[in-house]
Amino acid sequence: MLNKVRLTNLEHHGVEWSLQNVEVRRKGVETLLSRYGVTNPSQLERTKIASHSPASRAKRHATMKANCTYGKSSKPEEKLYTLLCAWFDVDNVSRNVFVNSRWPIDFYIKSIDTYVQLDGIYWHGLDRPIEVIAEHRTKRDAQIHKKWLTDREQNRWFSEREMNLVRVTDAQFNLLIT
Repeated sequence: MLNKVRLTNLEHHGVEWSLQNVEVRRKGVETLLSRYGVTNPSQLERTKIASHSPASRAKRHATMKANCTYGKSSKPEEKLYTLLCAWFDVDNVSRNVFVNSRWPIDFYIKSIDTYVQLDGIYWHGLDRPIEVIAEHRTKRDAQIHKKWLTDREQNRWFSEREMNLVRVTDAQFNLLIT
C-alpha cells in the first residue's frame, strides 16, 4: 500500500511524500490561514488541548518508555537504579513510572510501595533562592521555575493521597556513594 502511495506521489508531485512538495505545503498553509487563522495545525487551540489530554500523555509516556527515548539518564540516576536493584531486587524496581496521568517518576519500589525521584540541584531549582529563579531572567530560569513548581505540586499530590515519595538530590546521592 505504501509503495503505491509513493509511486502515485512521484507521478503527480515528483516526490515520494506529498508534504515534500513545496506547492502542496504552501496550499496547506493557505488553507489553514483562510479557515482557522493559523499557519500550522499545532497552533489550533483544540490541538493544544488534545495534545495535553490524559490519554495523549499516557500514550506519549508508553511510547517513550517502549522506545527508550526518555532522554539519557544521568550517571547518578544509573547508579541509583543499580543500587536500588541490589537492595530491593531488580523485579521490585521499575523505572519511569507514570503517575497521575502527568508525571513520570524516576523509580517505583514495589516491595515498599515507594516512589523515588532523583533531582538534579540545578534543574530542580535547588542551587539558589527560588525568588531569583522566579524572575525568569533567562529562558532556562523559566524552565527551572516550572520544574520547581511541578516538584511542589507532586509533593502535595503524593502527600494528599498518603503515598510515599522520596526525593534525593544528585548532591545528596553523590555524598552517599562516595
